[in-house]
Amino acid sequence: MLKDLGRAPPGWPETDPTGWPRAVLFDLDGTLIDSVPDLATSVNRLLESNGLARLDLDEVRPMIGNGVKKLVQRAFATHSVQLEGQRLAFTTERMMGIYRQHLTVGTTLMTGAIDTVSNLATAGIKIGVVTNKPEEFSRRILDHFELSQWISVVVGGDTGPTRNLHRTCLSMPLHKLASAQQKRCWLATAPRISTRQNPCRWLRLPCAAVTPA
Repeated sequence: MLKDLGRAPPGWPETDPTGWPRAVLFDLDGTLIDSVPDLATSVNRLLESNGLARLDLDEVRPMIGNGVKKLVQRAFATHSVQLEGQRLAFTTERMMGIYRQHLTVGTTLMTGAIDTVSNLATAGIKIGVVTNKPEEFSRRILDHFELSQWISVVVGGDTGPTRNLHRTCLSMPLHKLASAQQKRCWLATAPRISTRQNPCRWLRLPCAAVTPA
């Protein structure tokens, strides 16, 4: 559970903070926030504008992952519409414009998110957020939920030359957090990421799979 990250790591004594990580990198969606309601609202408006039927929340949820472009592609595919190339790029841009207006309407914090982030930061552990969302969107969401005060660096899907789970993009927050020993940095992410696209193997980072309380 997310709240368990605020405790000493397994095998490390509660009274010895020198054994704790120097930094923790958090994924955003499904780790700190549940953005499915707003993403579903946005993709449904996009579908309706193209004369297609809305999808239920439970239909949208498993489509989320690997960025907005993939969500758009998957949503249209349920209506047997295959988006590729320029058409996909154009439709994705329309989706981004819609989603920009619904970043924090139905989005909620994951259980224990504020306590975990604030406790770790208060203990002197640097906090970073690495996400597929555009950096601007991510910062607006973090500001809305008053998490920004605890976070030292935010790397979005458009911050660097590669997406957030690529080793180059993960190296950016590590450098900014001045975590010289990568073994002293954790990556906290949703289970679907840690099992399907685990970047920890590239950087040899301990990875905590976060589930709701």
